[in-house]
Amino acid sequence: MANRFFSKAVFPTASLLIVAAMAASLSTSVFAAGPVVTPGENGWSDEVGAEDYTYKCPTNMAMTGRAHYGDEDEGINMRCMPFISYGEVGTLSARIANTPDHDGVWSPEQYEGKDEDGNHVGHDYTCPDGEVLTGIGHTGDENGRTTYRCSVLKINGEAKKLTPGTQHKVKESDHAYVCTNGQAFIRRAHLCTGGAGSACDENRDTIYQCGYVRGTD
Repeated sequence: MANRFFSKAVFPTASLLIVAAMAASLSTSVFAAGPVVTPGENGWSDEVGAEDYTYKCPTNMAMTGRAHYGDEDEGINMRCMPFISYGEVGTLSARIANTPDHDGVWSPEQYEGKDEDGNHVGHDYTCPDGEVLTGIGHTGDENGRTTYRCSVLKINGEAKKLTPGTQHKVKESDHAYVCTNGQAFIRRAHLCTGGAGSACDENRDTIYQCGYVRGTD
């Protein structure tokens, strides 16, 4: 998969002459570049199948980024990194003893789009308190089912409380989103607009929310 990035340039309202005069002196702060997705580097996975896949972060790594460009047949990239808070590296494990997956617990299936009756439902899933996202699975097309693996975060052996950060809304079929350093995904939602047609497909919005450990928690 080729590197993915995008940039935006915002110019003040002015005449063309003023814009031309300013062009040579525009600073890099004018441009808002998105994350670069390079499979195999900086925690990014290779593309996983868009319709049927189960992706699990390596042991003691949390999901910190996700990218999807194209329709429901196009691949998706995940980003997993160690959870580091105030210089301390966290460990991640399942909250249930003797579970088949020692690294986390999988959620019930969530509707990505329509339910069995054709209703546009979508979903909004948040990991249990004190847990971060460490895996995502999906079966079917844009109206298939999605599951999430969540894992308990411990730092120096102590379970930690996670504070939700600001939620961010992106277009599912055209985005790459990465949590701020020291944070990891705790929530993903795929929204529906109601009505008929493709109101719940890959062109609708996805919401991400990352969590972090406060210094006092």
